[in-house]
Amino acid sequence: MRPFSSKAPEMKRVKTQERRCLWHKAVWMAIVLSAWLPSGSTALPVWSNPLGIVRAALSNADATPTPGALGLPRVNHCAVAFNNTLYILQGIDVATGRAANASVSLMFNPNDNLQNAPAANWIGGASNASNAASNAALNAPACLVTSYGVATVFSTTVSTLALVNGTWNALQSPVGSNTTRIVGTAALTSDQFLIVAADTTSGKVSTWLLDASSSDETQWAWTTVSPSKTAVNLNLDAWFVPLQPDQGSNALVALSSYTLFFSVDIQHQKTTIFCFDNSRQRWLGELLNVNMTSSVAITNAVQPQWIQAGADNDTVVVIPSWTYPAPSSSYFSSSSSFSFYMLNISTQPAKDGNLPTVGLWTVQQPSFQPVSGGSVTPLYRWLLFYGGAPVSASSTHKKRAVPPPSSSSTSTSFQFWSIDTQQFLATPSWVTTMTNPPNVAPSSPATASSAASSAFS
Repeated sequence: MRPFSSKAPEMKRVKTQERRCLWHKAVWMAIVLSAWLPSGSTALPVWSNPLGIVRAALSNADATPTPGALGLPRVNHCAVAFNNTLYILQGIDVATGRAANASVSLMFNPNDNLQNAPAANWIGGASNASNAASNAALNAPACLVTSYGVATVFSTTVSTLALVNGTWNALQSPVGSNTTRIVGTAALTSDQFLIVAADTTSGKVSTWLLDASSSDETQWAWTTVSPSKTAVNLNLDAWFVPLQPDQGSNALVALSSYTLFFSVDIQHQKTTIFCFDNSRQRWLGELLNVNMTSSVAITNAVQPQWIQAGADNDTVVVIPSWTYPAPSSSYFSSSSSFSFYMLNISTQPAKDGNLPTVGLWTVQQPSFQPVSGGSVTPLYRWLLFYGGAPVSASSTHKKRAVPPPSSSSTSTSFQFWSIDTQQFLATPSWVTTMTNPPNVAPSSPATASSAASSAFS
């Protein structure tokens, strides 16, 4: 039998390869030409891959993404950082009051001193924008990210997002339901996480450890921290865990040796900080009780961030914040100036269940005003303040309303705080350009939205 040697099929293959080559050239030319459109021109989005990430079109030669690429205005979203990129997942579109129909990633160059705009990408299929935001969506979801780039979002369901390709998946877990709220997540190591949950009916608190070291999500291991693994004077069942805006809120931050759980009780104007021993994987007890006085502006939430690791101490900045919806106006402070709390926590291992030593002071922030439902995320040597809505007497939890966004609030929708100087940086000029409402709403491929619908329906 002689070898196959027909010339017709060979010519057909050549023509097919030529068509593929022309198609690739056409896509490349479209990208190049869109970067040279005159200022003010609008280019159609260019698909970067078929799995849900849409690259923002370029509006001029300096590669500034089209207006609206920041995904603002947005509240109650998840914010995580990975590989110099800020990911804003889910959330509520303040302009419509509905669940945001897309997430967004913003890739920064840490060496350009924020002179250039980040590269913006839309991530489709994060939520269903056709329905009004549910009561569950009105509570900001908790989230975490693994060392290999998988983000996990805890809401009434638990979902994962592969950051490399924009693929959403539903995740089976013992936490995250209509009756359980995740009130804090923190990374003890690169892929081991501490999760604090509260039953919305009984108020009972449970603590979980998640081992996500396997890239196969079905192999993730969930274990409970036994109530017996607590200090003698610490009864988890008796914890006060605020679940309503007029009660307060909770936050969790992991350090090198310990993890701190913040419980803000706005009714009694105090913040209680509990301490978890990372190595022994047990709660040690109440570390600190901070009374909020008239000399310090009062809010119903805080956002603690670990900003400095030292040989003997870790430094945490505690940022005042508001939940979305905001509490009753009777809790609003008339202060025109806010301070950040700073904590120094010893890194020395606890002995015989003793608590670590702690130092507390404040740093004045003259230009800062807390917002409702915003996020704070560490990236490089900055803290990125993203989104949120201004708080006023009209933005109470009873009305579930927030003043419409205005140009005057643009500069406060995306701010950068320097970890080195411990003050806010001047707002880059590109923030205003990228915050303007987009001409065309971002869309997502059917493959991405269908993959996400099972996770968020």
